[in-house]
Amino acid sequence: ALAALASVASAWGFSVDDALISTRVAAHLASGHGYRFNLDGPSTDSVTPLGWAYLLAPFAREGALAALSAAALLGAALWVLAGALLGQWGAELCTGARRWAFFACIAGSLPLGAWACAGMETGLVLALGVGALAPGVPGAACAGLAAALRPELVPWAVTASFGQALAARAPAQARALALGLALLPALLMALVRWRAFGAPVPLAVAAKPSDFEHGLRYVFGVLVLAGPPLGLLAFRAWRSLPPRLWAVTAAFAVHLVILLGVGGDWMPLWRLAVPVFPGVLLVAAALAERSSGWSNLLRAVLLGAAAAQLHHVLGSDTRAVRARQSQVIAAARPLLAGARRIGAVDVGWLGAATDQHVVDFAGVTAPAVAQLPGGHTSKRLPRDFLQRERIDALVLRRSAGATPAAPRWVYRVDARVLTLRGAERFHDAGTIALAGGEEYVVLRALGEESGS
Repeated sequence: ALAALASVASAWGFSVDDALISTRVAAHLASGHGYRFNLDGPSTDSVTPLGWAYLLAPFAREGALAALSAAALLGAALWVLAGALLGQWGAELCTGARRWAFFACIAGSLPLGAWACAGMETGLVLALGVGALAPGVPGAACAGLAAALRPELVPWAVTASFGQALAARAPAQARALALGLALLPALLMALVRWRAFGAPVPLAVAAKPSDFEHGLRYVFGVLVLAGPPLGLLAFRAWRSLPPRLWAVTAAFAVHLVILLGVGGDWMPLWRLAVPVFPGVLLVAAALAERSSGWSNLLRAVLLGAAAAQLHHVLGSDTRAVRARQSQVIAAARPLLAGARRIGAVDVGWLGAATDQHVVDFAGVTAPAVAQLPGGHTSKRLPRDFLQRERIDALVLRRSAGATPAAPRWVYRVDARVLTLRGAERFHDAGTIALAGGEEYVVLRALGEESGS
């Protein structure tokens, strides 16, 4: 528990823009306006983990930012509790210095700590990922619930649950039960999503299409840079690994294939791999107990170097995210005063800055945009999009070193927006500084309430 708490403390303050999409929906639920991102918009599948916004709704009566704070605390608490359970299991597999090294791997993992307190559902899914390592019905049920929240985890859940039942030489009825528990929650969630939104898969599948090259880079990062998988570098120790842990290893390998296929994720610190890292650490603990001192020393150096590199390169920026979000939100409010329909890619913080209608250029919350060609930062919006959506304010992200005379945009869709019909009506209303020299440029339509 202390090791998990240390990992959270090293990353406290981390979040991502998508977390504020969930909390805005939760705030609308809390105020009685229903499951929707925009108050005047339809109910859409804007939150991939269906049901997460309902869990946050009791904490969202004071708005999206209050719900984000509650979600961060909830995720951190769940990870600390799950860390205690993971630590108990690890302590049963290894002894002496190896046991303390196992705890150090938990404490030093920036991805585990960051995503536990990010304010997204990942903290809950991470805790369920620990629970999935339990044998029998409890483990299969946790794996199934994790897969219901994160659909890409379905193959992992099936492999881990059914594989552990096979390893335990469970009777056929118990194997069938494990398989059913791993699959049924995700199938039920798909049916609910199909009935509510007309598609069994999350909107993000269309909004963020897969990219094999990006998936390859993502899997490389998981294996080499993230840390925990480096603990699997062993040879002879694999021969005496308990069969149950072979099932956990197989589930991890299956998940890597899925990550390759879905193209990974655009968020930092390997969010989609974090829920399976506890199982990887548990296998690494068992391998360490069966390995020589020199072999363990080599792995310890690799794991320590990976953790130190992440903390050195990303640690301070990771802890500063939520503070910077608050600064951006505060700076944007006067620039957007009077705007009624605001278009942008990064709609999470924008939804926390204003109650007005936010037009999503990425399609994460807008089914019509999600179906357009291109990735979520390069959607090929139609020529009349600005007029059709009646947009009166734009928030575009400009690259470092760009100038008004020679603009360079971070997102390709932002550059395209300025070529659409009606873009000539917009003028520069101000900028919001970001880390690394980037900035948001706020454009307002001429003749609007704030216009000249």
